Amino acid sequence: MSGRQELTRSRSDQLRPGHDQMAALPPQRRTADILRSVMLSTVVPQLARQHSMEPLACKPKARPSLAHPRCKELAELLIATDHSAALSLIQELQKSDALSPLYASLFEPAARVLGDLWRDDDCSEFDVTLGLCRLQSIIHLLGTRHIQTRAHSTHPVVLIVPQPGELHHLGAALDRDVLQQAGWSPHCENPATDQALQDLVAGTWFDALDISMSAAFTRENRVPNLIATIKEARRASRNPALAVLVGGRIFVEQTAAARSVGADLATTTSLNVDHSILQMLRSAAAGTVMHLPANRERGRDRIHRKTQVSAGLSGHSEAVH
Repeated sequence: MSGRQELTRSRSDQLRPGHDQMAALPPQRRTADILRSVMLSTVVPQLARQHSMEPLACKPKARPSLAHPRCKELAELLIATDHSAALSLIQELQKSDALSPLYASLFEPAARVLGDLWRDDDCSEFDVTLGLCRLQSIIHLLGTRHIQTRAHSTHPVVLIVPQPGELHHLGAALDRDVLQQAGWSPHCENPATDQALQDLVAGTWFDALDISMSAAFTRENRVPNLIATIKEARRASRNPALAVLVGGRIFVEQTAAARSVGADLATTTSLNVDHSILQMLRSAAAGTVMHLPANRERGRDRIHRKTQVSAGLSGHSEAVH
């Protein structure tokens, strides 16, 4: 046996949990580890095969790199007295039946402009919330006709929620619309508390949890709350391998924030939310943990545990790099 083969085997033996190790764990811990093993080795790979989750198969939609030149005009119209002016502008800029091409270039930047207007004392926080509600209503009005009526049961089961206590629901609404347009059947809820969210994930099996923060404000003060929300949702989840996606203005402007909340992936636009979810599941099926821990020690520990469980069930003797 070559030195490289011996090294590979020894590493695999270290990572593969034996019967003695499993027996030493408390019964609840053994059950959780077994469920997590089954998820990573059977259920997630099956989802991957169903959706052909090859790197080229998940090619994301094209996303404009620059905001539309009239996004500030739209933001100002959303808080103006004339309620119909914003609708007229969107209809003018809509170049096709679908609204999705305007998500990343117009709607999301306009939401951030509303936040900027508040920062500069040009409007109140109530105005921002009202403007986002108006934009959400317009998108629903113009986009309902393009939602696919036939959903496919083979798509992952996704729960979309705003962060508990968040009043701005635009991000969650856009994520819902993108998934519905792709033929998915996302579950959309508005849990008022972390406990309400925990009850949702404990009562129903979800493959992925999509949590959105404000599309207008960065809300740095709520990041610690989000860390706790994600941690407790994972703990309560009926699915021990629950994938967590986060979005909001803070993840667009502060990339370091994505590393602090304990999610698997952060998105910068709703336009590619379907591909982002498939990317998370594909990475889990391949044994790559995308979890972004609240600190590095926890992250290394989580990666080690997941790799250990996956290697132990599959029996592969592949070295871990």
